Amino acid sequence: RQASAFARIYELTGGNVGAAIDLWRRSIVRASDTAIEVRIPAVPDRGVLARLPLRWYAGLVAVFIHRAVSVARMARVMRMSRDDATSLLSDLERASLVTVDRSGTYRLDPVLLPMVLAALRTRRMLP
Repeated sequence: RQASAFARIYELTGGNVGAAIDLWRRSIVRASDTAIEVRIPAVPDRGVLARLPLRWYAGLVAVFIHRAVSVARMARVMRMSRDDATSLLSDLERASLVTVDRSGTYRLDPVLLPMVLAALRTRRMLP
C-alpha cells in the first residue's frame, strides 16, 4: 500500500525523484512503530496553468531561470518596481506556484514544477 502511495506521489511530481521524496516526507501525517499515515495531495488541475496572466508566466520563467529570487532580485531582473515585484511574487505564492522561506526567498513549488515547466514550454517561453 505504501508503494502505491509513493507511486502516485512519484507521478504527481512528473517523475522527479527528489521532489517525490520531499512530497512524501511532507505528506506524512502520523507515524508509529508499525505504521505510517500519509495524506496524498489531490492531483492539481493542469488546465489552470494554460490560463494564467502573461505577467505570471514571465515571473515563473524568472524564478525558474534564477532558481530562487528575492523581491529585490525579481524587481531588478524584471525591471519593475519593488512594489510590483512584491505583488507578482505574492500572487504566485497565493496561487501555490512558488514557495517562500523565512528569509524571503521564492522558489518554484517542487510538486508543481513539472507541470509549470510543461506549461511554459507549451507557450514557448522555455526551450
